[in-house]
Amino acid sequence: MIFDVSGATKKYKNLYRIVSAAISIPVSNAFIERIFSMASIQWTKERNLLEVKTVRALLLVSANFDMSCIEMHKMLSGNKKLLERIHLGEKYRKFEDE
Repeated sequence: MIFDVSGATKKYKNLYRIVSAAISIPVSNAFIERIFSMASIQWTKERNLLEVKTVRALLLVSANFDMSCIEMHKMLSGNKKLLERIHLGEKYRKFEDE
């Protein structure tokens, strides 16, 4: 950020907090509406037994990856280290407490 480059973060702490808060306010609610739309697509009458954490994971992938299934498959199959981590199951231990 601008404050970090000039060293003003420490000098103007309160101004930094105000500017950071103002910048973080979304201009519109389009992103949230998009997430709700994606959630309604995932959580249908046929799939109503999905757990909240499963729907959350599906939404995270849908919102953060702009790839087709074929592109995702190519990316994953080309990354042996990532495939090993996927098969370890560490991701599940991380979310058990949530």
